[in-house]
Amino acid sequence: MATKRVLRNVAPSTEPEPELEESWSDWLKGTYARYWYVLFCMFVDVVVGLEIYNRVDGLTGIIMTVVVLAVLVALQVLIYLKAWGAQGRWAPLED
Repeated sequence: MATKRVLRNVAPSTEPEPELEESWSDWLKGTYARYWYVLFCMFVDVVVGLEIYNRVDGLTGIIMTVVVLAVLVALQVLIYLKAWGAQGRWAPLED
């Protein structure tokens, strides 16, 4: 014969539920905005580099492109570190 299933009511746990690591707003500022910032910086670097290379001919165009891109990348890295670095405003949570 088949056995019957017995349902038992278990008392609720007295332990508090674990907290989420970060809220949605923290995730938007800390992770999602960081990804879009990196994509935007890469887009700006490509467009500016190609425009300079297209408008200035020869070796001068190549040199100007490299110099301007070096300055742009350095500026973008400083902004990134200011916003998301270790002491940044939207720095990721420490584990």
